[in-house]
Amino acid sequence: MANVGYSKKVMEHFMNPRNVGVIENPDGYGKVGNPVCGDVMEIFIKVKDDKITDIKFRTFGCGSAIATSSMVTELAKGKHIDEAVKITRGDV
Repeated sequence: MANVGYSKKVMEHFMNPRNVGVIENPDGYGKVGNPVCGDVMEIFIKVKDDKITDIKFRTFGCGSAIATSSMVTELAKGKHIDEAVKITRGDV
């Protein structure tokens, strides 16, 4: 991924993504994207007392999609579900 137009933070999350993987028997699972057209993200969460205690992702796509997925997991981990669903692209 060329560094053109990407912040150091985005490049760091692309080169060293956090929370990559799969959670067996997750409390929540989501998938977004289209494998025919491009990027696909899967996200897995564990929840206790309405807080996200663990979160993992698998993203198949471009570097910015991988970096964004990593950043979202960092923002959501430890948050109450009601807070996590309010994360926007502006937060990332």
